Amino acid sequence: MNGPEEVKKHVWFKNYNWRELLKKKVKAPYLPSKTNENFDPSLKVKRMSSENSQEDNIRLLKKEDIQNFFSGYYYSCDEHVADGNKIQ
Repeated sequence: MNGPEEVKKHVWFKNYNWRELLKKKVKAPYLPSKTNENFDPSLKVKRMSSENSQEDNIRLLKKEDIQNFFSGYYYSCDEHVADGNKIQ
């Protein structure tokens, strides 16, 4: 890629006023309310207990498609020690 110049020349941005943006004169297309919460309440995630959360994380991390993100990396629990105890 050719950096920001390539983005500026993209068809979506070719007529964009970059100088006005640099001068901070461009108005935001959307301003969230300062008084109302800024999210869809139907998307709110319920809090999980740390016990369940840890078990879920362990299960998730053991999935092959997640492990593929870490290919080429090595981790040994023996290398990390906290307060004189090995981290489990």
